[in-house]
Amino acid sequence: MAFNEFKGLTFKVHPELDKQSWTKKKILKSRDDEGLSAQTRLDALRYRYTSKGEEDLPFTINVFNSKKQGKTVVTMEIEYNQNSENLGFKQLDNVTIGVSMGDSGT
Repeated sequence: MAFNEFKGLTFKVHPELDKQSWTKKKILKSRDDEGLSAQTRLDALRYRYTSKGEEDLPFTINVFNSKKQGKTVVTMEIEYNQNSENLGFKQLDNVTIGVSMGDSGT
């Protein structure tokens, strides 16, 4: 497997795969000589990206709150920055954005 490494990106191989083979050669293979059954379905490689810099993300989120008719109204704008040349990720799939709305009793 070939990929461009950049800061903040970490990979974790499935426990049934050879971690040394992945670490040294970036090859995914069974950790024992018997191999894996063709019917075995597993997430062979998981990745995680962490960053404290907003410039690393290909989108910007703006949140505004206001009062309308005595109620708090929250507006969220998500802007996709597809023309940014310095992004490590050119495409994101299955992105989840969590927003804490605070205690519903207040």
